[in-house]
Amino acid sequence: MAGLHVIYSEDELQKKIFTTECEQNTRFVQHRKRRRSLKFEELLSLTGYRIRFDECNHPSSVFPAIQYDGTPFVILNTEVYECHQGPQRAKHLKKRETAVDEDHSYLSSGKKRCYQTSKKRNCPAKIRVKRILKFPEYKIIGQPTARKKRQVSQQLKAEFSIQTRREPVTYVHIDSVDDHQYHLTGELAGFTQPIDKRVICQIKQLALEGHRNVSSVRILLKELAKELAPEAPENNRRFFPTNDDIRTHIYQTIVGSNLRSAQEDQANVRKLLETPGKFAEELKYLFRPASSDGEVINSLLLVIQTRFQQTLMAKYGAVTLMDATYKTTKYEIPLYNLCVQTNVGFFIVASFFLSADTTTCIAEALEVIKGWNPSWHPENFMCDFDMREIGALQSIFKDAPALLCDFHRITAWRKWLNSSDVPNKNDVLKQLQEIASAETELNYRCLLQKLKNSTTYKENEKLKNWFERKWLKEETRWAFCFRKDIFNIISTTNGIETQYKTLKHFYLKEFGIGKSLANVLEVLLDKFFQIPN
Repeated sequence: MAGLHVIYSEDELQKKIFTTECEQNTRFVQHRKRRRSLKFEELLSLTGYRIRFDECNHPSSVFPAIQYDGTPFVILNTEVYECHQGPQRAKHLKKRETAVDEDHSYLSSGKKRCYQTSKKRNCPAKIRVKRILKFPEYKIIGQPTARKKRQVSQQLKAEFSIQTRREPVTYVHIDSVDDHQYHLTGELAGFTQPIDKRVICQIKQLALEGHRNVSSVRILLKELAKELAPEAPENNRRFFPTNDDIRTHIYQTIVGSNLRSAQEDQANVRKLLETPGKFAEELKYLFRPASSDGEVINSLLLVIQTRFQQTLMAKYGAVTLMDATYKTTKYEIPLYNLCVQTNVGFFIVASFFLSADTTTCIAEALEVIKGWNPSWHPENFMCDFDMREIGALQSIFKDAPALLCDFHRITAWRKWLNSSDVPNKNDVLKQLQEIASAETELNYRCLLQKLKNSTTYKENEKLKNWFERKWLKEETRWAFCFRKDIFNIISTTNGIETQYKTLKHFYLKEFGIGKSLANVLEVLLDKFFQIPN
């Protein structure tokens, strides 16, 4: 495709450049333009334009020559497109290069170290474009003398108007692939190409539609690549961006430049919640952003509950699970959830974010949820051994005991014993489990006394303090004999743990990006809770 080409439309020119880039596996960037780009129909006067009949350039000229055919013309403009690894044009980068020691040519910028100051390699390959406007009505017939040319030129300038017939022609000279020098060529050159703007637009569109997983976006981009360049290899970064490229553009689309601080993130949370028609009447929420007004400091509180969750809570909320999960956002903000067991599995029925997970703050969120659900009358709660959670639950729901999860209790016992220097760890753990599983209080006391009389227990003060100060004083929360009469009891919070696993490893991984509070909230409402818009 190298050599001289005559083109009659702008679309054809751009198609020719694109085809050349695909064939040579490179990119061309516009370097120089003489005269502004002017549509031929917008030309109202020939003042300042020289009427020409031919353009036989000097051998040193970079633009293609135009042979005489009798038709007068004017040159609208000329352009030069250079290989994207051509000469270095940025002055600040030139100064930067000269200031670097040759033995230590890498630069450090922020967290990244720049080993290469520029991708430019002084490649001489170019595409030269010359746009002209012909006037066929003034074509010279016969021998072209200097007098005829002068008369036609004067007549054309005098009679030129908007009605004058004109024909745009573009002359394009394309260097061959052999003219590329000092950089990779062929199939390997695809690694150095910048991403096509149409691919970037597609990534942003997919991100706005909810596709946040890099692998999913990559699969969808392959269809676009087949339409743009069917023969492009998959190592061509222009049409097949890397995972880092896709991740970066998704992040910029979703997070943008307006979420650089927690304050702006809170503003986006409020904007999301208050968007007209976004969640209509399906969502109840309370949002109090973190703020500091003199001596008064307010911690962040965000409580959300859907109408469907309220229905489930009223119907199945006699036994309610409560647990917190961390690392859902980029801040140290835990996500607390209340969960119930329905006839088809466990479901989250209320959620709240806290910037300060103290007993007071947890109780404040529970008070809000209790006020939203007057028909909710919990008989007991199941939670982890966290005295902040237990204290908050018992302060708001005095008649509903907070019980400890069996699975987490056993895990905590095993973990502590394995990390301590207690001898006969397996025997001690077996005795503790027998105590917890005792069906009667009498049997419980007998097994407990048996443990206390054991040599291991008597001789290990650390074991004695750990069990009596932490676990024994809360025996009614974990020993079976004290809660066997509770109807419909659930012994573990693993149901809510399953919900967390689904949220984190599928929904947030697939649709979440940047871990901003606004983004996590949007994933919760739009995808996880599936609130109809």
